[in-house]
Amino acid sequence: MRLLRVEPQKLGRQIRIKLAMEGLYLSILQSIGMKKSSKIALLISCFFALAVAGTNAQSSHPNIVVILADDLGYGDLGCYGHPTILTPNLEGKSKRGIYGDVVTELDWSVGQVLQTLKDLKIDNNTLVIFTSDNGPWLLLEEEGGSAGLFYEGKNSTYEGGMREPAIAWWPGKIRPDIVCESLVSGMDLLPTFAKLSGATLPKDRVLDGMDISDLLQGKANGVRDMIYYYINDNLHAVRKGPWKAHFTTRPSYSREAPVVHDPPLLYNVEVDPSEKYDLSKQYPEIVEALIEEYKKQKTIIPAPAQLND
Repeated sequence: MRLLRVEPQKLGRQIRIKLAMEGLYLSILQSIGMKKSSKIALLISCFFALAVAGTNAQSSHPNIVVILADDLGYGDLGCYGHPTILTPNLEGKSKRGIYGDVVTELDWSVGQVLQTLKDLKIDNNTLVIFTSDNGPWLLLEEEGGSAGLFYEGKNSTYEGGMREPAIAWWPGKIRPDIVCESLVSGMDLLPTFAKLSGATLPKDRVLDGMDISDLLQGKANGVRDMIYYYINDNLHAVRKGPWKAHFTTRPSYSREAPVVHDPPLLYNVEVDPSEKYDLSKQYPEIVEALIEEYKKQKTIIPAPAQLND
């Protein structure tokens, strides 16, 4: 598997890697705030990914590019007023102020990646995933983005905190202009990439993710109907199909103590994505079913977070 992971939220000093072969170059924006060893590992990984992609255009396994737009990196991107990175052709051009400028810059950057794939003639054998891991950073107010009709933002388990759009691009494999409303998770990327790359997943552990390769290619209508909403190791909500039960709620980055709900709040997030109308009294049988799912999930001991090492 050729995996190139670019995280625009942590962009710092720009590093350009040039490969003599076919005049290939791609700008890799180095992460800031990382350990030196992590920065070196990032650069080596990106260089290797580009080299392999450029020499294996006809491989039976696709190249994979993941673009994770995390918090959009307040203070890091040029249009956010970074002291050394300047983007004069993009700054101040949007109608949405600083936040609109950063979306414009992100859009331009993704276009550069896609154009490079086309120039290398490996676009038809490359899967590109664009997504994020959380909703808007409400502490930054207008500069932190908006979740639209979804309630709340980052660091909450409301839909505005955790429901994220994702775009999958793979010419000839994924049909264009299709909106898929099936329930998926970022955790599904690992088993999906393993399947597409021909890798074998370990048998000595239970993975939370599921293979969504058939879903991406229009060969399946769905792969899961359950999602669990955590803040750190704390399970706050459970969703099954259209129904979501909040057992604990707390506004994003609030100093208020979390509020425990017994019975839990119940929302049909397919018809009420803003989570305004609690239906727990109208559908007690659904509440009981989600309570059972909550109890089963609570028996699971979370694995240590490897990224914290």
